[in-house]
Amino acid sequence: MEKEKPPFETLDQGSGIFIPNVSVDCIILGFDSGRLKVLLCKFKVSEKWMLPGGFVAKDEDPDESALRVLKGRTGLEDVYLRQ
Repeated sequence: MEKEKPPFETLDQGSGIFIPNVSVDCIILGFDSGRLKVLLCKFKVSEKWMLPGGFVAKDEDPDESALRVLKGRTGLEDVYLRQ
């Protein structure tokens, strides 16, 4: 049986479940009115705009981390991923 991960909001690098200094950032591209746009997020800890991203857990590969981060930060699921 797969181990259940804690809710996304409670995860932080100091918790010991992440690989130190390894993270993923996701670039979501879209077209709107003929213009290329990129999705940026603001987080509670900063007023700066940034790419949706997060740390890689010890028990997941980077693709799994990217899917977890996207769902937690944006609510997006079943997306096409490419490194």
